[in-house]
Amino acid sequence: MVNYGFAVNNSTSNNKSFDESAPGVYDILDPLYSNDYKFNQTTNQVGAILNYKYKKAIINFGTKLSDVVFSQTDEFTGDVLKRDFVNWLPQAMFQYRFSQQQSFTFNYYGNTTQPTINQIQPVLVNTDPLNITIGNPELKPSFTNRFSMNYNSYQAISGQNVNFSGSFSNTYNAIVNNTLTSATGANKTQYVNLTNEVPYNYSLNAYLYRKISPIGLGASISLNTSGSISYSYINSVLDRSKIYAYSINPGFSGAVQKKYDFSLTGGPSYTFSSMSLQPQSNNNAAGFNVNGYINLYLPLNFGAGSGMHYTYTAQTQTFSAGYFGSWYAYVFKTFLKDDQLKISLSGNNLLNENPNFSRGIAGNTTTQTITTGIGRFFMLSVNWDFTKFSTVKTQD
Repeated sequence: MVNYGFAVNNSTSNNKSFDESAPGVYDILDPLYSNDYKFNQTTNQVGAILNYKYKKAIINFGTKLSDVVFSQTDEFTGDVLKRDFVNWLPQAMFQYRFSQQQSFTFNYYGNTTQPTINQIQPVLVNTDPLNITIGNPELKPSFTNRFSMNYNSYQAISGQNVNFSGSFSNTYNAIVNNTLTSATGANKTQYVNLTNEVPYNYSLNAYLYRKISPIGLGASISLNTSGSISYSYINSVLDRSKIYAYSINPGFSGAVQKKYDFSLTGGPSYTFSSMSLQPQSNNNAAGFNVNGYINLYLPLNFGAGSGMHYTYTAQTQTFSAGYFGSWYAYVFKTFLKDDQLKISLSGNNLLNENPNFSRGIAGNTTTQTITTGIGRFFMLSVNWDFTKFSTVKTQD
């Protein structure tokens, strides 16, 4: 990696071009911002995974180990920086099948994360003098545990489907940023290891679907919650960020072959978020979303369909309300045997409003991001599904 800074002599006369090869113009390197590094990385890996099956249970466990050596030579000064560390990647899995339609699975993964070159590199960059990152060669790797589970049960006769899933992860010796703000408003950021706290995140989801026999419809409900705690330093003072979200989404669906199918789901949500160094900021917000579609199959192999999506997030002390909706519609006709050829005309984002909206906490900053997607457009498409089977005559 090579980065050069120059001290430039601008004392040339007006209306005269200067000689770029002349001494004192571009040949004086700025020692503060100039560097020339040679970087080598060597990795050796070994591991073993064992798999055991007994009746309805499967157990899988093992680990991988990687020995990694970083060697970085400063070609200007001759200084050599070396880092030698071990990446540990344990894993385990347990699965139990009560029946073909009912099972439980538990997974565990662990991994070591090394600091990036940008986080440890002791090189100054002057592209943004108000936001400067200082390398920390003393950074140590972090280690993350990830747990997940899933239970699923399906009953074909009643059409009932039950699913529970969840995940949890935490990180030891996490790499976080420490931002120092000067009186002039300039920010200096250095990455450090978090030794006295353990950030984590989790999610839990429950889903139930069942057919309603008398009316030929299906009803579903989904319950979801997720949360996280993260940390960062502001002027060397620890800041703790929390965010928890809850939502409930009931739904209805139905289908009759070659006539119609539809689905409609939606429901409310609520998000709690806070930062310990800014307790006065209240960014808690309610929300709502709805998704739906319908397809109609008409005579003479014609068909039509439409769908929509709408999301709303309430206003907070910091941010204005966020909402957007998208709507699409299409018509089609099929040809050939088994409807193998399909010609369709679709109109997408008919409301011409399709921004991507998100809120969250990143480090010590609460963010709201709105980016505009593709506007209204129409598309004519042709799809041909074909399958060819052939037989080969065997000789006796």
